[in-house]
Amino acid sequence: MSLKKETTIKGIWEAFQKQHVDKGLTNKIFLGRKFFMFQINPFELMEHHLNKFGAMVDELDTIEATILEVVKVMVLLMSLLDNYQTLITSLESSKVKDRKWQDVNIRLFNERLVKKEKTETSQVGGEITLVAKPKVG
Repeated sequence: MSLKKETTIKGIWEAFQKQHVDKGLTNKIFLGRKFFMFQINPFELMEHHLNKFGAMVDELDTIEATILEVVKVMVLLMSLLDNYQTLITSLESSKVKDRKWQDVNIRLFNERLVKKEKTETSQVGGEITLVAKPKVG
């Protein structure tokens, strides 16, 4: 397949992948390790973390390194900080049979918005007290 001979976007994309995407065992192991060791940075926004996770899933799909949906969910939940434990417990105890990682992604994003809203509300509703220091000298 040559990029020059292709006339559709899909054809061009498939030709590009065939030429440039390494689907070998070494790359699968490298990306698999990166995936299974994935952790959120405590100072990172949840949106950024979820985008990085989605990009890794897409990358693994591209090289045909199939990962079960339940494993994707587990890795995503294990990548979170302790302050998401309530949400994690809620998701673990729900009776959903086939949870998709995208569903967890949406719940985490919504949780982030709720936490952000609570923080903004407490900052607006709280009182600020200014104390003047006496001049010395």
